[in-house]
Amino acid sequence: MRSSDGTPLLTEQPLTVVADPPNLYLEEGERRRVSLWAFLRGKRPGAPVSVAIMEADGPLPPLEVHTDNDGRATFPINAGNPGSRTWVLVPWRETPPTPPMSLDPGVSEYVTLRATPADDNVANLDPTWENVHQYVFRDWEALAPCMDNWLRLGDEGQCRRYASLIRSLTSRQRFDEYGYMPVTRDLTKGQRVLLHRWCDAVAETAIQAALVADGKPKKDPFGRGF
Repeated sequence: MRSSDGTPLLTEQPLTVVADPPNLYLEEGERRRVSLWAFLRGKRPGAPVSVAIMEADGPLPPLEVHTDNDGRATFPINAGNPGSRTWVLVPWRETPPTPPMSLDPGVSEYVTLRATPADDNVANLDPTWENVHQYVFRDWEALAPCMDNWLRLGDEGQCRRYASLIRSLTSRQRFDEYGYMPVTRDLTKGQRVLLHRWCDAVAETAIQAALVADGKPKKDPFGRGF
């Protein structure tokens, strides 16, 4: 596409590549493989395509991968230390590309990574309400007060009542689901361990209370025991 005086406004880029997933949320030290899909004018390339993976504003040297004839390839990403990183994806044939000076989201395809810290010191704390509130709930209580519409994160009694639901919604297995908590996706591994230990302790206390309500032993509602 050119302007009336012939100046190029838009120029087709024959080779393109996209990543799946394009955005990664990993925990410190975690590894993940990313899939690449290369296209030639929107179709399968029919022959291998080279893809340079270049860290934007970072010290790592470029990584080069090669797709199959259908334009598919994978490469590993190691979360390493906590922080955020971005890699620009540059497909090419014949002539190696010049590393981009900076990321241009309007032109470049890229992969972003955010790695959260392990927080082992938090994981090893006693699973008391005071520790859970100070090291887990307090930040989201301040950042997302709209959650008060259904759950007050500073209310121990209410959090105890919904401990099983909190544990489910913060499960790592539900990370990519719409209802995952917290929506900011920055709950660290250590925070999750501490929170789930507290939730488990609350659930066990509730079971024991149900078994001996009014001082009379009752049948375990979960069918456990002898």
